Amino acid sequence: VYLYRDNLRKVTAADAQRVAAAYLKPSNRTVGQFEPDNKPDRSTVPAPPDVAALVKNYKGEPAIVAGEAFDASPANIDTRTKLGQEKNGLKYALLQKQTRGNSVNAELKLRYGTEASLTNKPAVASLTAAMLQRGTKTRTYAQIRDAFDKAKAQVYFYGGGQTATAGIQTDKAHLNSVLDIVLDCLRNPTFPADEFEKIKQERLAGLETQKQDPQAMAFNLATRLSEPYPKGHPLETLSYDDQIAAIKAVKIEAVRAFYKQFYGAQNATLAVVGSFDEPALRQRLDKQLGTWKASSPYARIQQRIFPSTAQSQALQTNDKANAMFVTMLKYPLRDDSPDYAALYMANYILGDGFLNSRLATRIRQKEGVSYGVGSYMYADDNDEVGNFTSYAIYNPDNSARLEQAYKEEVERLLKDGVTADELKAAKSAALQNFQVQRSQDRNLASTWAQYLTKAEGRTFAYDAELDRRIAALTPEQVSAAAKKYLDYSKLTIVKAGDFARSAKPKASAP
Repeated sequence: VYLYRDNLRKVTAADAQRVAAAYLKPSNRTVGQFEPDNKPDRSTVPAPPDVAALVKNYKGEPAIVAGEAFDASPANIDTRTKLGQEKNGLKYALLQKQTRGNSVNAELKLRYGTEASLTNKPAVASLTAAMLQRGTKTRTYAQIRDAFDKAKAQVYFYGGGQTATAGIQTDKAHLNSVLDIVLDCLRNPTFPADEFEKIKQERLAGLETQKQDPQAMAFNLATRLSEPYPKGHPLETLSYDDQIAAIKAVKIEAVRAFYKQFYGAQNATLAVVGSFDEPALRQRLDKQLGTWKASSPYARIQQRIFPSTAQSQALQTNDKANAMFVTMLKYPLRDDSPDYAALYMANYILGDGFLNSRLATRIRQKEGVSYGVGSYMYADDNDEVGNFTSYAIYNPDNSARLEQAYKEEVERLLKDGVTADELKAAKSAALQNFQVQRSQDRNLASTWAQYLTKAEGRTFAYDAELDRRIAALTPEQVSAAAKKYLDYSKLTIVKAGDFARSAKPKASAP
């Protein structure tokens, strides 16, 4: 305030004239003109209504059915869930519970194909799943959408790799009718050519947008560098240009042939959680899915870890205000390995604990060079393939500061390990988050659908054991796991942003 006062005293008439000439230009002016009207047409505001008369004898809608106080412990989930199998091999998990509004969530997962039979078919697999609800022998796409809207149901179909998934969120009163339509989409799709062209154009437009997005480009390249599967392999990650070319090349005949060869329910899993009529549900499963078999066999494709070498690449994205920083590292680890819990907590402390993580505290809050920063880790439930990923959204002008701070935090974790206090806080937060996830019906259905895919079977006893192992961890165990699996010198690092702009000298202010 005082500086402004002092500078104001120094202003001369010549200063005022110079600034006026620089900023008050005719081309920058906006002119408004008032024209009086002898007979203006104005809105008439009615008198306020009599509120007492409006609410007299009012009766509201029927009360929404309240949900039960469900115990989301692993043991109770297992106790309340009915597991079974259809004669063709389809496995199911049915968890009945009283939910608010009689809501119900379901997920059906189809698995198909082999490495050999799915080679060079990633675009076809994805488009086939997307086309399932675009028309059946008795329903058009518009009729299907209208029926879902009328039932206030959320239904989605998606696929890729070796899996096609159908998800349902509705209520008990509408589940049977919604399920009938979903099963009709699965069993009787017609794959209309006009709808196929619409989906292709939608996909191509989305890919063209992603080609210019620093975040999408950085993750895509980092994945391709970390997982260099051979050309045409079902697990290969295609560049956006290759994805565009692949989608353009797919014909509707290839989609119809893919469905005919690979779709069936003998390797499917289904999970239903919430309020539902079990006999009616079982009747539909038996009739529509119980004997449905694909003509081609299924064999799970094993994931691989490729030789780890340090890589760093930068992608230029013109005229983008924000840049993206992504790192990836692969390591041999399964989600039931002895070191999994310890490494999970090491990553939680480093970057998965939202604003309380080390990366967020240092890079976002202290340095102020990132709008969002964090990390996450993954370990497969079948193959010993684990992945560490970290990311940061930032102004490209701050690249050097961000990368230095990131490197220092990773190396500090490996050198000094974790403290007892931060591990205690991280344990509490992580275990509470697991409990919240188990209380969400949609997540429960998705988890059961995945657990049922394991050949040896898996229940929520796995979750109970993971909780126990995390609770028993010591700082020494977590620090040792970080040192064993994380190595800054082996990271794949990708940056995407308008770095050419940030390298230009900044113009001085007038």
